[in-house]
Amino acid sequence: MHQTAATSHGSPDKALRPWEDGRWSFPSVIPNTTIHTSFATAPNNLRRPLRLRESVGLIGTLSIVGGSLGVVAVLMFLALLWFGHGPVIDGAQANQVWRPITLSSVTLRLIVSTQSAVCTSMIAALFLESRSVRRALVPWFSVMRGINDGPWKLLELVASSRSFTAFRSFEMWLTLLMIIVTLGLQFSSTILLSDLSELQIVGDTNTTQVNSLIPSLEPNTTIYITSSFVLEMPPIYPTFGEAQNMFSADPTSDGLSNTGLIQRALLPASSDSDRMAVRKYDGNAIILNSQVACMRPNISVRFKPTPFPYYDRLGWVVEGELNYDMTFQNAKIDPGSFCSTGKCDGLPFNCKVPVAHLGWQSTMCIIDGQVVEYRQDNFDPRWNSSSYPWSRNSSIALILATNINRKNIPDQYFYPEEAPYEEWNSYEFPPDGFINITLCFTVFNLERYHVNMMALGELQDHTTPFTPLITPKVDTTGLQNLMGVNKPQKNHKARGILDMQILGPPDDGPPSSLANMILQTDVYGQKPLKSYTTLMFEESLIIQFLVGFLANISILLCLDCTGVSAIQIDIGLAGFLNDVIEQTGRPANALLTLITVAWSKIYYAYLDSLTTLQDAQITMVIKVPAPGPCSTNGCRGFIAVTTLASVHLMYVAIITALYIRRIRFSRHGNIWHTISQLATHELEETLDISNDMGDEPVAKVSGKETMNNLVKLGRLEGSGRIEVIRIPESNNSSEPKRSLFQRLRESISARKGSNRQE
Repeated sequence: MHQTAATSHGSPDKALRPWEDGRWSFPSVIPNTTIHTSFATAPNNLRRPLRLRESVGLIGTLSIVGGSLGVVAVLMFLALLWFGHGPVIDGAQANQVWRPITLSSVTLRLIVSTQSAVCTSMIAALFLESRSVRRALVPWFSVMRGINDGPWKLLELVASSRSFTAFRSFEMWLTLLMIIVTLGLQFSSTILLSDLSELQIVGDTNTTQVNSLIPSLEPNTTIYITSSFVLEMPPIYPTFGEAQNMFSADPTSDGLSNTGLIQRALLPASSDSDRMAVRKYDGNAIILNSQVACMRPNISVRFKPTPFPYYDRLGWVVEGELNYDMTFQNAKIDPGSFCSTGKCDGLPFNCKVPVAHLGWQSTMCIIDGQVVEYRQDNFDPRWNSSSYPWSRNSSIALILATNINRKNIPDQYFYPEEAPYEEWNSYEFPPDGFINITLCFTVFNLERYHVNMMALGELQDHTTPFTPLITPKVDTTGLQNLMGVNKPQKNHKARGILDMQILGPPDDGPPSSLANMILQTDVYGQKPLKSYTTLMFEESLIIQFLVGFLANISILLCLDCTGVSAIQIDIGLAGFLNDVIEQTGRPANALLTLITVAWSKIYYAYLDSLTTLQDAQITMVIKVPAPGPCSTNGCRGFIAVTTLASVHLMYVAIITALYIRRIRFSRHGNIWHTISQLATHELEETLDISNDMGDEPVAKVSGKETMNNLVKLGRLEGSGRIEVIRIPESNNSSEPKRSLFQRLRESISARKGSNRQE
């Protein structure tokens, strides 16, 4: 029992004063000579916990609850940056994506540091009230309940304690875990930025001037490319905009294969990288209107051998006569004005047959249409997009495909029987040889429109995949996919092209503007300047299908074939077109592709010559450091930060729960109660010597074995005062625990000694 006599200072009034004559005085309930062996009243220590507002405080509660919500919000925002880009990466001001990552990590570090300070205060209170500490360290633990700079000092104090129980306590390991996680999250920016890679992200829409029209009326500025045959040059396969979503050249039961009207526009960007970067384009563009129809021809044919030049071997040709009228009747189509000139009775032709070396090989023999009419005066080669593809403005050709090599060529005239197959007439040459023939009408024109083109996914440009000297046969599936001629045909996104909408006539400014007035000016009294660019390009494109300006000119559409007096286009392009015919059986698709390739080559060869600029609204992707898809780039940084933050939230919740459940006397963030609870008998001597002394010498004196007992907070009986109270030696957890056998043996020895004394 504690003595309750008056203090040596006498007066009860003085006993209640904390300071007298330069020395601390203590309540009369704590005699200077008393050594406390237990808490005064256990029931007082087991009273209900303080209210949350008192024990943790408003600031502490906001730090714990609000901070935890803030950590969750930061993690959700980071998850949005990592996983919220969707199928098409997008975002305005995306070139600054590293800034929100850095700001998020700064916010995370601030929240974690704040919560760590609060948790440090809670753990210090848990050590004081639920555990025990050395008397020399009591001031540190007590002050930490009110103010601290994190868990580092707390770990140092626990580590410097000679109390074995401190290292076995759950609070100590929580402190160590808190230090590790807090330290790791200090490098969250570096950890997160390790996930960044160079990605393409859509930027802002900008007004850009693009090459659009021929610059002036001077003759030397006209595009003179009519004499060049671009199909002999290495082709390009750029991405483009297409108005029609899906098309099919599958033949009808009557053998008619028709692509329908296909409208395509090229982007006014010279370099591949610029075209690939476009995601939206709103402005003027030259549209290629094209259509191809193929059908079984009504012909009478014979095949004859022809000597190869420079070789003592034979090639062959096919001779015959084409009946247009019967061809249209068999296909059950309206010839329209095609036969108005009376040329539908019979047309003789003489075409070269390719000699196949590796599988099926094809050739195109131009027989009629613009070939004949182009040299006549006052002939307008333009095709009306609303008319049929079979017209006198068409390039009319026979497409021949064969698998017969040079060894199987007969040495005399051969008249095989005809067998219809889809849009083909098939002729068999025993034992396993065939020649297939179809009649195709190819039409196109160029027109300027105001268009809107939008990429639904990543755009694709292709280069010629053929290197004949190394790989004479390669896969052209990617090119077929780009042109939409493979089976099954894919959508715009999968093809890597733009979805195009025609908004109306070209936007050349108000009619009263100077620019529009110049564009309305006639060129040499014939065509306005605004139409002249299109006409010159169109004329150059027509020339590509009028090779030699003579009928019965054959163009080889094959990778590994030879022929007599046949024109060889670029070997890579020929192999690509041959694959389309061989793998899909649709020559209409091959000719549609040929038109697009020829137009692309002409347009980009002379785009820089169109020095009259016009405004366009263009949105492009830009390469930026950004978190990419985890499936390709990995997310080790994000996973590491998320794991550390989750562990942090876990131990914050555990520490808070322990604090609320166990703490009875501590108030987070309060200073006066921490100081008041140090004014106790157990610390009287230490407080006396530390009045004018630094911490280090005080620690040496207080660290003496006689002054460094284990203590903890408790409430005294009577006064109800909360003080630091010494833990009796029998309860000193620093002493090794004795087993039941040891205690029993000591008890027996003690009884024997007592009996001897008696």
